[in-house]
Amino acid sequence: MAFRQSTLPPLPGNSFNTDQAPKPRKQQLTFANGVPVVLSDSDKAKRVPSSTLRSDPTVAKQPAWLVFDRQTLSFDAYFQEAVHERREEHFRVRKCKIFFFPEDDTLEVIEPPKADSGLPQGKLLRRHRVPKPAPRDDEFYEVEDFNVGKEITIYGRTFLIYDCDKFTRDFLTKLGVSVGQPLQPPTDPYSTLRENAKATQVPLRPYERQDKLKQFLENDRKVLRFYCLWDDSDSEFGEKRYLVLHYFLADDTLEIREVQQPNSGRDGPGVFLRRQKLPKDHHGQTKVPGAVTSRTLLNVFAPSGLQGRHILDSLHTGSGESAHYTDKDLEIGAEINVYGRTVLLCDCDDFTKAYYKEKYGMDHFEPIHVEEPEDEIPRMPTPPHTGFGTEEDSLVSVNHLILKPPKRQFKKWFEEGSRSLQFKARMDTDNPVDMDREFAITFYLADDTLAIFESRKRNSGIAGGKFLERCQLKVPGTSRAYGVEDFRLGAVIEANKHRFLLTDASDFTFTFMEQNKMPESDVDAVSAKARQSLRDNAPSVQAALQGADSVEHGVLPLDVFEGVIVQHTADLTLQEIRTLARHFAEGGDARNNGINYQRFTEEILHADA
Repeated sequence: MAFRQSTLPPLPGNSFNTDQAPKPRKQQLTFANGVPVVLSDSDKAKRVPSSTLRSDPTVAKQPAWLVFDRQTLSFDAYFQEAVHERREEHFRVRKCKIFFFPEDDTLEVIEPPKADSGLPQGKLLRRHRVPKPAPRDDEFYEVEDFNVGKEITIYGRTFLIYDCDKFTRDFLTKLGVSVGQPLQPPTDPYSTLRENAKATQVPLRPYERQDKLKQFLENDRKVLRFYCLWDDSDSEFGEKRYLVLHYFLADDTLEIREVQQPNSGRDGPGVFLRRQKLPKDHHGQTKVPGAVTSRTLLNVFAPSGLQGRHILDSLHTGSGESAHYTDKDLEIGAEINVYGRTVLLCDCDDFTKAYYKEKYGMDHFEPIHVEEPEDEIPRMPTPPHTGFGTEEDSLVSVNHLILKPPKRQFKKWFEEGSRSLQFKARMDTDNPVDMDREFAITFYLADDTLAIFESRKRNSGIAGGKFLERCQLKVPGTSRAYGVEDFRLGAVIEANKHRFLLTDASDFTFTFMEQNKMPESDVDAVSAKARQSLRDNAPSVQAALQGADSVEHGVLPLDVFEGVIVQHTADLTLQEIRTLARHFAEGGDARNNGINYQRFTEEILHADA
């Protein structure tokens, strides 16, 4: 009995179901006792059922190509092939795999290939439905025809199944087939002969294996990098040449490249030594090909030529030190001979340091500094000012052949506009005639220029007015001009060998300095400095301030307050004292309203209490 019936695909016109029961049309009209009546479904519902048992549900049958999709039965089989042309063997056992596909009852036969067999192997039978031998050649092989221990004949060749895999065994067991135990296939005489011949070729003492592939796979793309120096200064027109050595761990080769310095006059790729194995003795490169090999061959002579043989020297007799540079020969401070040129290894990269620390336990990698100091570029001295025009105009004629007007800082010009800082000054001199002269210094923020005017006094014998026209004034001993950071109370401005001591400034000037957080006008920084400076003698400072207040209003004039602070500390400058005075001024006007020294005492002298 066949395992299953062949089914056609469910296409229109291919459905032939002969098991359907007749389905007559329902009749609503009938005769009862000769009288025509109409039947209704309600009459059927009033009938008493003959049985309350339900019928078994019908299960839809699925096609085999869906049930057994992607399932394959694997059998191990062999067949014997007669051999007539050889004396050593009379038959040959050929093992193969039989794959059966239950989804469409097809099978294929594949013989696993063997090395140097000389036979056509691989797929012996392509996948298709195989007919049985005559006289049942109208039938095809099905799953029940396969079992361990059975013989099947496929196109005249008989196969004996001696084993199957676990899935096939479980599949047949579920179908109720008793699967036999695995059988032992016969020994192939030819395979035994080949194995014996191969065993005689294996030496009793195996030779040392040189695994170049393992070294390549483990160390591919791993490169040691050293920074080197070739000092060729002793030769004529020689110089120091900086090099980079790359050692490739994959095949123990190295290359050297030259670091091209700017304006060195050299071009090209900069290859100092192409990638190769570098010999330690470059004079010994006249050996004939084959003189240096990785193995040493020893000849064993005998009286008879047939008994002579050769063996490999496993003890490396006569082999000395490696003739080429390896990673063991490279370290910082070592010198290598590159075909007559002595190259000094000066430094290496981080990967090289980690490699030597892990493999050789090295931890000292002090680099050798061989860099020459950079030559100072000589510069032409700036000629002195000619006196015609401004100094910027003279510098244009020095730096350019074609004269151009000096460029102004228009951004600063538009931002600052006409704002200026005004200071009151006197001459810093011991001459009694000049000590009483008063000056007004105006510093213009737009272009960092200043102008000096002298106050006119009657019967002084000195004509006042413009003392210095507006210009940029250089700081003595330097090439820079005075800037806003140079102006503060107590500072000295030198103009044409005249020294001016700044004694006072306008309210706008002090406000500008405080808003821009200039070093001695920052209220927070100055207050912290005052607390630190007046901490030790705070009681005496407080007593002096209270003693100076004769009317006991808690307010002192500006000059009195500054005089008391100057007497008790030398750490605060005049600019810092004025910053404190403006901060504790009564009503924000230190000149007219005075200083509230009680607030000063609470916030500065007793801040830590």
